[in-house]
Amino acid sequence: MILALDLSGRCGWTLGTPGDYLGGGVVALPPIIQPGRMFNALMDWMCDALSGDRPEFLGIRPTFVCTEAPMELPAMVRCHMRTVDAYQQIGLAAVVDCACERYGVDCRQVPVLEARREILGKSRGWNKESIVAWTRDQDFDPVDDNEADSIVIWLYACRFWRPKDAAA
Repeated sequence: MILALDLSGRCGWTLGTPGDYLGGGVVALPPIIQPGRMFNALMDWMCDALSGDRPEFLGIRPTFVCTEAPMELPAMVRCHMRTVDAYQQIGLAAVVDCACERYGVDCRQVPVLEARREILGKSRGWNKESIVAWTRDQDFDPVDDNEADSIVIWLYACRFWRPKDAAA
């Protein structure tokens, strides 16, 4: 069972196995001005998810987690990313890694441009609205761009990292 995450202040999530989408949604986290609260909220959500205690997961425990990778440091510098935003990206990824380690769940990160290139056909030129529209054209119904991004990450994980899970 694959759990894909788009990590941000509103984390998009998608759950399912290759060929069997079970659902998705968004988790609203406290603002980064309170980083301890933000990171703890994600840790609580992740621990519930990985133990099968999230009601929306219907008792299903993910066996693999795939997230959007934080930007590489040179890219953060080139786009003049604020320190607080870099801290958020790296911190959220670290929380997911820690939760997966705690529950013995394999976790991998994919650069967003790689996932978009492989699933959408090109890495650049996508805005939030076009990714939502593309996922809707594929018969998904994301609540926003965060869930739409998690769908793209989930499709990537299904295709490249966990195709054998399709038979599970």
